[in-house]
Parts: sequence; structure tokens; C-alpha cells
Amino acid sequence: MIRAYVTLLLASATLLTRGQELEWDAPIDVDVENGGTLRPRVALNGSGEPVVLWADGMNACLAAVGMGGAFMDPMMVSPAGLEVATSDWQGPGIACKGSTVWAVFKGLPED
Repeated sequence: MIRAYVTLLLASATLLTRGQELEWDAPIDVDVENGGTLRPRVALNGSGEPVVLWADGMNACLAAVGMGGAFMDPMMVSPAGLEVATSDWQGPGIACKGSTVWAVFKGLPED
């Protein structure tokens, strides 16, 4: 079985000038159990922690919140019974302000 992973790569937040290279932190696996990886999106919450949103490939959306270099268990954010329109070119979006997180997605069928 081929297993896909949602992995977050973080870069140092220093301003680069010409000739400098970007330094990446070690990858952090977000969701190794469920395997869905369609259109991952990331936003920072009010605490400066990453919130990652993605589609699982079976028409549902999941999210995970970063906490000190690791991620909490993923949670389903799409309502039960709603099929979310996802593919490699379309899918959920995310925005954060303070402790509020908005997940935006389109349901199926697409009329």
C-alpha cells in the first residue's frame, strides 16, 4: 500500500538578500495515519502556531494544529454527510485571526 503524508516544512523567517540561501527546519509529519494529502493549506493562529487544512481524498476535510514542534491529532472539519469537492486543482481554504479559524470548502454535487 502506498501511504501519503502531509508534511510541513518551516523556513527560517529572516529576510533574504541576493546570494543567501533559505534554511529549512526538519520536516514535521502532520497526518501519517489517514494518508490524505489533497491541497494542504496552512495559516498561523493567534498563538503563532500553524493550523494545517487538507482534503483526505475521500471528499472530507481535516485539520491539525501545531503545538511546539508537533501536531495534535487531525480532526474532521467538514460536516458529516457533506461530500467536499476536492481534487489536485481545487479544495479547501483556510484563514485565521486570533483564536478563530475559518475553513472554506465547496460541497458536492457542484450545481
